[in-house]
Amino acid sequence: MPVKLGSEIQPAGYPFMLTPNGQVEEFVPDTANCEEVVLSRKMALIPRVAAWGYSQIGARIEGDNNIKFSNPKLMAEIKDTIDYTFQVWESNYTDPVRYIRYVPPTGILQVAEIKLYEDTSLEKEIRMKPVTLLPYIEHVTDGDILSFLYLTSEGIIEPLVFALERPQSIRSIYYVTRTDDNYVWEGDVYELLYQDGPDGWKSLGTKAATSKHITFNAPKNALLWLRDKTKGREEQVFIYKHNRQWFNSDFK
Repeated sequence: MPVKLGSEIQPAGYPFMLTPNGQVEEFVPDTANCEEVVLSRKMALIPRVAAWGYSQIGARIEGDNNIKFSNPKLMAEIKDTIDYTFQVWESNYTDPVRYIRYVPPTGILQVAEIKLYEDTSLEKEIRMKPVTLLPYIEHVTDGDILSFLYLTSEGIIEPLVFALERPQSIRSIYYVTRTDDNYVWEGDVYELLYQDGPDGWKSLGTKAATSKHITFNAPKNALLWLRDKTKGREEQVFIYKHNRQWFNSDFK
């Protein structure tokens, strides 16, 4: 974006981008023609972060009444890429168990949070404590989705074992793999702005998210900026084309 320097930096024109063929594409907001934009993130999903979402495919959560897991029961399995901050599964096995274990795929383990619930509305949490002795294993149960346990190996990684206070029936499992927490979060308050050249950034309103996505009406051909007013600092500008967000790292 062209700027001029004085006592502070001032915008001096509209944002622009060089296309692969060397042409200049300028982002002049068309305020006479607005469109509904459906936004899911406030920062680019860069390849390193995207890899966290599929690194645990094949992992299993199992339960047993024996700490040696002589008769493990499958409660949940990660079969596809984790494409949001958290996932919730209804347990495949609901008879009471005393222990659960997280069995990672071969070679890598990265988990931020595992919570167990007696119900499907996630109101009755079941307390558990680590049995496996590992540095930072407490990150899996500390309630902070930005703390995580990370392990790598050329072979099999031993499962993480946790003990419940008593045998209990598990109905739901709340799971967070390693995450940057930059997806739209239900309940957070967001503001969308667009860049209007020399007139600077202009707000398109503020609202609370009611799902994994949030929608605004925005001028076409505008450079946009989604701000989370509730928490976090990582945010990047983007454009909206072909019904999706395009951050800088999305252009090859």
